[in-house]
Amino acid sequence: MRYSKTLLTLTLLSCSLSPTTSLANGLLPYCFGSKMCQMGGAGAAIPLDSTSGNVNPALMANVGRDLALDPLVVLQKEHVNSSHTQLTRGTPLPPYTGKLTNKIKAYAAGYSGLNYDINPQWSFGLSTGGGGNNARYKSSIVSPALAAPRKLETLAGLASTILAYKPTCDQAYGVSLIVGYLQMKNNLTKFPSGVVTRGAGKTDWGMGIGARVGGQWDASQFLSFGLAASTPTYFQRLKKYRDVLYHAPQLPPIVTGGFAWHARKDTEVLFDLEGVFWKASPFTAKKPPSGVNWRNVLVFKFGIQHAVNPDVLLRIGYNYGRTPVPSKAVLFNALDEVITLSEHVFSLGFTREITKTMSFDLGGAYLFPKKLKDNGQGPAGLAAKGLTVKASAIMVTLGFNLKY
Repeated sequence: MRYSKTLLTLTLLSCSLSPTTSLANGLLPYCFGSKMCQMGGAGAAIPLDSTSGNVNPALMANVGRDLALDPLVVLQKEHVNSSHTQLTRGTPLPPYTGKLTNKIKAYAAGYSGLNYDINPQWSFGLSTGGGGNNARYKSSIVSPALAAPRKLETLAGLASTILAYKPTCDQAYGVSLIVGYLQMKNNLTKFPSGVVTRGAGKTDWGMGIGARVGGQWDASQFLSFGLAASTPTYFQRLKKYRDVLYHAPQLPPIVTGGFAWHARKDTEVLFDLEGVFWKASPFTAKKPPSGVNWRNVLVFKFGIQHAVNPDVLLRIGYNYGRTPVPSKAVLFNALDEVITLSEHVFSLGFTREITKTMSFDLGGAYLFPKKLKDNGQGPAGLAAKGLTVKASAIMVTLGFNLKY
């Protein structure tokens, strides 16, 4: 009976595979574009550059002819500790005696944008974002005698084709068609046999589709508002992991609203409130073994930008969003990346104008350490109680912008 329970626990870990872990409490990983990332992800109410269309397509109406390329690197530190659990009790499998560290220390992502003014009222643009999850441990996170589960790799990319309309100088509206690409590789176990999934170590991929609408309004010379909402992004079923993923992957619907207070001619204060509805996705909403039991998340984003002079713009920001992973589901999310766990993010950065048409961005963010501990109230019961996951990270963003 105890051995069967252990096998059940191992198979439940297969549900820690989440093609959406790169979204976490915000978006890829918590923001879109270098400038937005410098301000805690805030920026739904004012146009920053052509990456702004990733959040609010209406902003592209005021970006002008713009080209942006913003790569980023996440330096992560995370570990899993199952030495205090009863996962291997009653079996010949040896338990761990300490923490197990993720061997992947860094991963890259990026954003880009392109916008073209057709005429003073209409513009057409493209905003993209991408990222992923990389977890690779020396051996299974349950016991050093096992080969799985120990590895999870995902890659997600989204491209938003945007049409924006500006009927008057103080209002704009936009709509975008979102096309997504999802790729994954893992060696997790399948339910209910405990055998490694048939797609183990193989790369599988699928395409997805969704939509987003938005609006932006200048209430006065001191205050601007922005609002945007996206549908779920529906992906194709991944055939190689059909025995692990019972549902087709799906990114959640998101609603973002915010304002920008133009406090002075050289200073703006931004605040966004974002709802990420993980409960709308069959995979993330359902309890194990068919899901990961994530909860909906409300994200607070705050930022300030100040022009020191016509050539230099400084920014600072803060982001808070409770992790979607509840304490009873820590075991089933043990291979999720640091972005999924982190709740507090502090960021800063600057833009330096090189010429009248070209600028450079440099920013950084610190994702404060977060530790989650399984409370033993999930499907695996007391066998999982005490399992901990701890993570923190530093994110570095670059940006290159060209007005043409």
